Amino acid sequence: MRILLIDNHDSYTDNLAQLLATSLGTLPLVVSADDPALTAELVALSDAVVISPGPGHPARPADVGAWPGLLADDAATPVLGVCLGHQGLALLSGAQVVHAPQPRHGHLSPLRHSGDGLFAGLPQGLEVVRYHSLSVAEPMPSCLVADAWSEDGVLQAFHRIDRPWWAVQFHPESVATEHGAQMVRSFARLTGLDSAPAGDWREPRPGDDDTVRPVALRPWDLPPVGPADRPAADDGPAADGRAANGRAANGRAADRTPAAPHLLHRALPMLPDPEALHDRLLAGRWASFWLDSARTGDGQGRFSFLGHPAGALGEVLLGRVGAGVEVHAADGTVRGHENAGLAAVLQQRLRQRARPADPELPFDLDGGYVVALGYEAGAELGLPITHRSAAPDALMIAATRMVVLDHRERCCWVLALVDPADAEDVADGQAWIDEAAAVACEVPEAPAGPVPPREGDGAGAVVPWDPAAGLRLGRAAYHRAFDRIQQLLHDGETYELCLTDAWTGPAPADLTAAYRRLRRGNPAPHAALLTAGPTSVLSSSPEQFLRLHRDGTLLTKPIKGTAPRHADPARDAEIAETLRAGAKTRAENLMIVDLLRNDLARVCETGSVHVPSLMAVESYATVHQLVTTVVGRLRPDRDVTDALRACFPGGSMTGAPKERTLALIDEMEGHARGLYSGTLGYVALSGAADLSIVIRTAVVHEDRMHIGAGGAIVLDSDAEEERQELLLKLGAVLESLVDR
Repeated sequence: MRILLIDNHDSYTDNLAQLLATSLGTLPLVVSADDPALTAELVALSDAVVISPGPGHPARPADVGAWPGLLADDAATPVLGVCLGHQGLALLSGAQVVHAPQPRHGHLSPLRHSGDGLFAGLPQGLEVVRYHSLSVAEPMPSCLVADAWSEDGVLQAFHRIDRPWWAVQFHPESVATEHGAQMVRSFARLTGLDSAPAGDWREPRPGDDDTVRPVALRPWDLPPVGPADRPAADDGPAADGRAANGRAANGRAADRTPAAPHLLHRALPMLPDPEALHDRLLAGRWASFWLDSARTGDGQGRFSFLGHPAGALGEVLLGRVGAGVEVHAADGTVRGHENAGLAAVLQQRLRQRARPADPELPFDLDGGYVVALGYEAGAELGLPITHRSAAPDALMIAATRMVVLDHRERCCWVLALVDPADAEDVADGQAWIDEAAAVACEVPEAPAGPVPPREGDGAGAVVPWDPAAGLRLGRAAYHRAFDRIQQLLHDGETYELCLTDAWTGPAPADLTAAYRRLRRGNPAPHAALLTAGPTSVLSSSPEQFLRLHRDGTLLTKPIKGTAPRHADPARDAEIAETLRAGAKTRAENLMIVDLLRNDLARVCETGSVHVPSLMAVESYATVHQLVTTVVGRLRPDRDVTDALRACFPGGSMTGAPKERTLALIDEMEGHARGLYSGTLGYVALSGAADLSIVIRTAVVHEDRMHIGAGGAIVLDSDAEEERQELLLKLGAVLESLVDR
């Protein structure tokens, strides 16, 4: 059967595509509502049309594109409308679309239904998820029959008696909606879709012409790569290993096909103190990295990685949106420039240097890049992000010399990634192994418990300070932005918007000492200290963005919902339970979970995306967080850069629907977020990756320090409570970093 899924630029359309595929066994063709390819001929070739949710109003052409006009003249094609699609079909049938008595976003409702049609065989009171500010008014024209209502009396489903049109206001594709697949199968049965010819849009039928096949089935395809981003050959970089500017990736003359890098490594039966190790091996270098599992246990943070980009394969890539990537040596010397986009350069490097995982090593980063991508990098994916940061939008440090700490087994590994055809580089790598191993044996062992304050680091601020004094938005401006967001929520322009602000002030005199204070005061499993020339990143992030395992398992762990810790254990437990059970925080989390299921679906195998843990409380030194785990299996023809393109920026830092909400954020915040709200971590040459969301993080560029903070604004939000949560998040970082 051929199903046409019309996308109203929503962040849940690909979830709907997955539901159709797994319920009916056929991949839908997804076409945007404003795509010129959406024509009457395409509708006529379809066995059924499904209209997605979306922001805005069904009477506004900019929100719905061409489909209302196409369907008005088509009385034969079966149609299923969801949310905005439901409202649009009602409007075409002569009904009125009005503001709902109360908007509902991420809200679970028990359903009262007719027991017929889409709901045949389903129990009364089944729970469905609602994302809507508008609704269809009753009574309706006589051609429409009401099928279901929510507990507040709002119409949730109808069908048309003179056309094969069915519509639901709720979201059958949401992770928390019950019996969504059965409703889809009922639609197929009611409209005869289940007897349509086997196959989908990729298979020709008699009478087809070349205008309808072969067809690419987006969500299983990615945003187009711009001309400057295309590799030199269809299978990646040019056969001679040249980069786009004619130089080899490592800055040497590209006069041969490079062999796969070789990894030298040595295991040591001790766990050296990471701070002492950093001071001895990395302090003072132009570029270095410390991916620091400052919080371990609970299955988190087993490994820490400390290193720098030395040797023939060592390099630092500093990129800016629209301006390409500058290639530096480990000492900061500029080696060249590449005009390709940020993700394309990273993908090219990974393909050039690809090597299989080393089975002897228990960790994934056995060569690759430590990466920090700023929020504005999303502009290269066609997202509506217009502001530009003073700091680079991308820092990519080649991981060629490393010490890896195994906190669980209390041992370490020393590694060097070398060019096997370069004897000098192999000798240099071996010398690093010897030097780093000697230092690891000389420094003290890492403490088994919490790390005590270190003499000379200071203890952060010792006088009262006001974090709001350095924010871009004052209290009045924040409240004005909040009020506008509430109006947008009530009008259905967005379901949830993450409003952020940034504190700016002088950088600490000693960044290493400041980071030591941060990792003690706010330990986190995704902490990091990165330095590349004038830019440094000091992070205590608790949030996983993307984790790609060697076996292709792709995982994300969005955080939505934050509450402060309390010194009294009983009160602390009450706060955690309130966070877990609260309707507002659960709605926040659910909306982002559905968004990230959607993003993963774009690059994962059909039907593989699932949610093994929904809204669990994780507790950190200063806050409780509400965390969900979403997992899928990456398609064999995709890699980590494809996953980045599909998911970036992380939905927990945007809101939903992502595209419309990003445009609103761009307008209201009025400034670049920079590396804050982006991602930080590693991508390994074996294809694995571990990337965090850049929150609870300070970015130092030149002599200024920037700390971002924010939170999701939803219908039940309170302006001053949201602002206080922002200050709580900011204070968790700032208290550790400000100098005496």
